This record gives sequence, C-alpha cells and structure tokens, in this order.
Amino acid sequence: SGNNNSGTLNGNVTLTTDRFGVASKAYSFDGSPGTFINVPMSNSLKIQKQITISAWIYMNAGYLNPRVISNEASGFDQYYMSVAGTANTSRNLEAAIQGATGKSGFFFGGANGIDVPALSWHFIVFTVDANGLAKLYLDGELKKSSQGTLQTNPSYGPNLNIGRNSYPDFDA
Repeated sequence: SGNNNSGTLNGNVTLTTDRFGVASKAYSFDGSPGTFINVPMSNSLKIQKQITISAWIYMNAGYLNPRVISNEASGFDQYYMSVAGTANTSRNLEAAIQGATGKSGFFFGGANGIDVPALSWHFIVFTVDANGLAKLYLDGELKKSSQGTLQTNPSYGPNLNIGRNSYPDFDA
C-alpha cells in the first residue's frame, strides 16, 4: 500500500490473473467462511475529513453478500463496500459509512445500490468528501450520490478486512 498496511491471507485466498490477463497479479476469494485478507487497523486507514474506497472486482459464483472491504466495530460496520447475491448475471453493489451521532450517514444498497454485471472486471469507487457528499461510481461513471454527515471520532474495529463479511450469519 505504501503505508505499511500489509495483510495476512486467511482461508482459500489464491493468486489469479488480473484484468490485463497477467498471471499472479490479483487475488481470488472463493467466498467460503474464513476466506479473506486481514489488515491490522492503522491511522492511515481511518477516516479523516474524507474517504475514497476503490477496487477492481470480478464476480463469479461464491457465497452470499461478501464484503469487498470492511471495518467493523461493536457489531456494525464503520465502513464497507459489498456485493449482494450470488448470481452470475449481476449483483447489487452496496457501500456505507456510519454517520455522526444523531445524523444520517451514507448508504447505497438495495434499491439505492447499483447493479454490477458479473463475469467481467469492473472498477468500483465510493467517495465521501469533506462537505458530506457521497458518490458511488461504476467504471468511472457516477451512478449515485447522497448528502450526509461523517462521524468525527468513530470507533474502529481492530482490522480492515478484504473479501470478508464479519457478521456471524455470513462468516465463521
């Protein structure tokens, strides 16, 4: 990452071909419980006045509702991006950040999410700027936006997880 945020592979995470067809330049997650990359939380992974989360994804088969990336504390996600479903046609992209106490946060999902075609590479981006404007992009195109309020001093979980839904109903 350039910020000493190295992760540890857990479960069935394997190297695979990336979007350019180059072998061993991307990671594949089979979606089974216990399969994820764990990154210890650091100050560089905490939300300051704004945040951008981005990833290249390729979805096929797998288990229900895997997180692309998430940080969970006290039984809820501080921030996350995930895809809902297991279909090989398309899946609903969700993204959320908890809001300030008593104020709305940001959630894109369900009817307010975006459908992402499966079985092909896609670039997904979720941003929230210092003025509380959240945006969700698919392949460089703005798909959704929403106004809210960032939490100023949130509780963070001990780890940032890639490819893992940390809720007990979805992951062991």
